[in-house]
Amino acid sequence: MMPDKSIQFMIRSLKDPKQFNLVSRTYLDADMIQFLCEPLLSINTPLIQSICICIWMLSKNDTFYKRNDVLYTCNSLLRTLVFLIRTSDALVSDLIQLLAIIIKKGGTNLQEICNIPQVLTIIKMVFTNSQNLPALCVINAISMLTYFLSCPSIELSNKLYNTSMYISKAICKSVTGKCIIDPHVVDIASNISSSLLRLYSTITKRVSLNENLKKHIETAKLFKNVAWYMIKHISLPFVQKNLNINIYCKSYRKAIKNLLSPFKESLSTSARQNISSHYAASRIISILYELIEYNKIGILAEELLFEILFYLSSAYLEINHHWPGGIDMFRNQMVWSFKNFPKTPKDLCFVLTNSTNIDTKHLIIIFIYFYLLTCSNNEKESMYLEPICDYLCSIQNEIPIPIIKAVLFNISICFVSHHAVNAISGLTFATKKLVELINFKTTDLIFTHHPALLYFLFASSIIPKKIQIQLIKQWIQNSDEICLVELEKFCLNNHKAKLCLMNVLINDTNIDSNKLQAGFNIIKKIITTENECNEHKTLLIIWDMLPIYLGSFCCTNNQKGIGATNLTFLLNLTEPCSLRGPNISINEHRSIVYTMSSIIKIHQSTFTEQYSLLSSLLQHLLTLIQLSNSDVLNTVKKNKDFLYALEKLCLSKNDNICFLAINTVIQLCQLEQEETVIEHKLLYSITLKCEYILNAMSRLSENCIISSIILFKIILQYYEEGICKSVEFTETPSVDFLKTIFLQLETIISQGLDRMSDHAWECMTTILSTKLLKHLQKLTYLKIEFATDPWLNFILVNSKSFSERCLEFLYFWFRHFVIRETVIKTEYDEDSFTIRGLKVLCPSLFDNTIVHISVTLINQVYEKNELVSKAKSIIQLILENKFLLPDELKGKMNIFLNQN
Repeated sequence: MMPDKSIQFMIRSLKDPKQFNLVSRTYLDADMIQFLCEPLLSINTPLIQSICICIWMLSKNDTFYKRNDVLYTCNSLLRTLVFLIRTSDALVSDLIQLLAIIIKKGGTNLQEICNIPQVLTIIKMVFTNSQNLPALCVINAISMLTYFLSCPSIELSNKLYNTSMYISKAICKSVTGKCIIDPHVVDIASNISSSLLRLYSTITKRVSLNENLKKHIETAKLFKNVAWYMIKHISLPFVQKNLNINIYCKSYRKAIKNLLSPFKESLSTSARQNISSHYAASRIISILYELIEYNKIGILAEELLFEILFYLSSAYLEINHHWPGGIDMFRNQMVWSFKNFPKTPKDLCFVLTNSTNIDTKHLIIIFIYFYLLTCSNNEKESMYLEPICDYLCSIQNEIPIPIIKAVLFNISICFVSHHAVNAISGLTFATKKLVELINFKTTDLIFTHHPALLYFLFASSIIPKKIQIQLIKQWIQNSDEICLVELEKFCLNNHKAKLCLMNVLINDTNIDSNKLQAGFNIIKKIITTENECNEHKTLLIIWDMLPIYLGSFCCTNNQKGIGATNLTFLLNLTEPCSLRGPNISINEHRSIVYTMSSIIKIHQSTFTEQYSLLSSLLQHLLTLIQLSNSDVLNTVKKNKDFLYALEKLCLSKNDNICFLAINTVIQLCQLEQEETVIEHKLLYSITLKCEYILNAMSRLSENCIISSIILFKIILQYYEEGICKSVEFTETPSVDFLKTIFLQLETIISQGLDRMSDHAWECMTTILSTKLLKHLQKLTYLKIEFATDPWLNFILVNSKSFSERCLEFLYFWFRHFVIRETVIKTEYDEDSFTIRGLKVLCPSLFDNTIVHISVTLINQVYEKNELVSKAKSIIQLILENKFLLPDELKGKMNIFLNQN
């Protein structure tokens, strides 16, 4: 008998249900499986199809799986598939389907059923050639893979991992950038991701029992991540699209099952909370609530909604710590409440108003909380306001903290969304009831970080100020950049909120400094906005507060006083606005200046860790000096201790403090020079040592260097003119001190920084011109040493251009130290001296310097006409003297002089 006829006969005999067990057992005992598998490698399509049908019928008998028949059959099918898959033959679909049926029915002992690595190879080949194969072929291949992944006894191998990752990544790649996801892909992705999560659970359980399997834990995490990726980017978006459920019911079921799968596997509580948060942020709560009404998927939707609400509650309402009976009691109450959970928003309102079941009401409050938190629908939001008010009015006993938090948020959202809150009769009583429920000790537990709470709690006069302050404090402590913008906008239009914000920022010393700065920045922006509108409400409030809080800080025994960081930020609010802000009275100036100077005097030894506050205080003193000179001087001249503290601060290790201290001394000196009335003179002088000037001048800080140069010039002027000294040295400037100063000035110039160099050139001119060098016997010839200093010569030779201050120095230097005494004689030349050698025509090093200066002067580009005039004056002096200059250079110098 021909094989095909024999097979057809076997099929007909197996179709009789009454004789099936006997006939099939007879065939299996006769080793007919081997007979059937031998022709599988033929290319006879009808024959192979008949063989598949026959084997399928025989596999219905359990004896098939108790013998080697199943393994022999699977291996034969695999050999045939390897040959046919690449040809994209239509038989592949039948063979894959038969293989899938046998493997799934064979039980969990997979090693006895098939060669798993070969099956995985076939699965990968099917997926690789999926474009050329029927969809059913791919579905069956994926079903085998998901079966392997879900099997608890599966062998953990690289082959399994690699195949799973390859297919998973291919699926993820296929949906990248697509707005509409094929339901067929959703089905496949849902099956694989659910199976990957099951495999993850399997691996983690095995690792917990056997430490030798720890090497698989990283792979397991990869599976979990890939599974989550497919859930997040395939199943979740499909459910979000809200397509026709009647058409895509099967895909909807699989997608929702897939969304539910993380809650079925052994994931950590925190992982489930994060997943629930992501679902909620995707607005899945409202979608699931709508799907509850559908018979075909309503149970799954309700189950998923239950899990999401449970884990959201544990994460954001802190059920573990604040629910009577703990988390287990809460879950049990949820289970019972969900059995009769209202299916529509109207039903929710009705039950909330009329039901006597407290647990159900609590669940409704929690559901509305997360619904409003993740969805935006003004019409649905406002409809809950009256039922929530009724619920609050009906409360007789204490309610759990999580419910207080939820109901406070719910009523805030509904209040903001409602267009006619005055029409809600129970709102006032409900608000009073809500205030009674709030415990001031637990305010941080009941505030939800949402702008609606700001608008609700500051809209009613019933809300105590303490609650409002606590709300602002929590807002500051938990804000990000977006929330701070919201708070700024709110405070700009709500005076009470702005005062509460300032109260928190000034008085609370426990807020993180970064958060504190962010809060003060809000006030600063409000001040700037008001200034642009020519208003100064907030700034006036701050100036009114400033003396009080300065005095509070000044009192060292006041433990409730303002903190150093808070005071620093408060001072900084007035800094940019002081000069153009409102006029502050003279008395306020005196009070503020005296208090600031007292703080510096009292706290100078503790300022090492509070440099920012000290900087602000000194900066404000400088600002106030500019605002009211005589009043500041009258206040400072009486404060000997402050002047003594100021001396010490000139040696501060902090560059900014050193600069501000020296600058304050400079301002006081300049202020005193402007006063003619003797009672306005400083009663006490500031005594500085030479090292104070050198210390500041030797720093890397540009501000310190410049301020020390300015102060040194003032000192020289005091000595020269013999005026009343606000600042004096403890000793007369010595030769070594002046040499060190001159050398330091040359060092500053050599660094090439224009701003500092200009001050240094000006100071060198002052030193060479001061009478101090002439009147002190020890310093008679010091100016000659300075003028002929080799380093000065080096600086001039290497200068590529001369600034305005340098030109002024050069002119003075030429007139008084370079040209011959017979040409020019001034008051500085009683002991005449010239730098040039005795033989005019003999070239020297200095003659080369004159040549370089001349060349630089005539080639330099000048920005102002005044600079050209100063350069011409120097050229004129050089030409009038017999320096050794090339004729060509002389010609160019004459041309330069004749230029307009």
